[in-house]
Amino acid sequence: YYNTNSQDIQEMLLNQSSPRKAIVVDMSMPIDKEKFVDGLKSLAFKECGKNSEESWGFVPPDDSGSWDILPTIEQYWVLTLRRDRRIPGKSRLARERHIAIKKREAELSKRLTKDEKDAVTEAVKKNLLQFYPPDETIMQAVYASTSRKLYVLESSLPKAKYFVDKIDRALKPQNTTISFSEDSLKPVLDETLTSWVHHSTKLPSEYGFEVGRSMRLESEGNSAVLSGQDSDTADVREHLHANKRVSSVALTWKDNVDFTLSSKRIISAIDMKKFCGESLKSVKAECQEDIRAYEQGTLLVYISTLEDLCDAVYSIPSELDV
Repeated sequence: YYNTNSQDIQEMLLNQSSPRKAIVVDMSMPIDKEKFVDGLKSLAFKECGKNSEESWGFVPPDDSGSWDILPTIEQYWVLTLRRDRRIPGKSRLARERHIAIKKREAELSKRLTKDEKDAVTEAVKKNLLQFYPPDETIMQAVYASTSRKLYVLESSLPKAKYFVDKIDRALKPQNTTISFSEDSLKPVLDETLTSWVHHSTKLPSEYGFEVGRSMRLESEGNSAVLSGQDSDTADVREHLHANKRVSSVALTWKDNVDFTLSSKRIISAIDMKKFCGESLKSVKAECQEDIRAYEQGTLLVYISTLEDLCDAVYSIPSELDV
């Protein structure tokens, strides 16, 4: 009998036991799944060579061999990207660089130019790579084929951009491109979130949100991060009266889902386990000893909840009267 509370079981489809962060990317064009799978396989991960700085590629969600490169559970497609990077230590690189430049200058009997020093630095760095094991990073996204939305399970825009660029390469054979850049997400909710913090007891009930006790407020060249404080405390009021805008705030959705929302609609620090608890118990009871069915059921519970949360977030207007 298997233990469905095991973190290993829950991480077979999702790298984390439940989604903790998300950036939503709209994909207007339909995707030919068969061509997409071929594109992913052509970009499958290969181990990083000893003198290579980086290697990346698509992989199944775990190493068990039980999942394909694109697991599909109902309308959801799970994408997993592995990125390995060798990063030489800065102090060692600086020492080796200094020695190599001095040696080269002695050989040539002259001072090296900036370009020549840069070339020496690159050669030293490449030689050092073999002494540093690669750091492994796993990134995941879930594509909802019915709504044509991609849920990138990251809160960092550069990481999301990196991941989406790789997905774009897998889509290239079918002439489909994802329109996404770090500038795609604008701080469209700063007015609304600022208003919500300022009038936290008067939030419109139709959105189902409550303001939490952590927030970040910003003005040009100035910011303040406040934790464990209600929105009506003197510190919060002082920053609001200084014309700072709320760039992110902790919120609770439907009484049980805690998360942090940025003014760019980036969602992080999601805790949905309490909200999903009863549904997960039902999945466990229905699946009995069928591990694969349990993994699929768990993913459906979590991702459908994430999808509902993201829909609620995107229903928040950029301007709000309270």
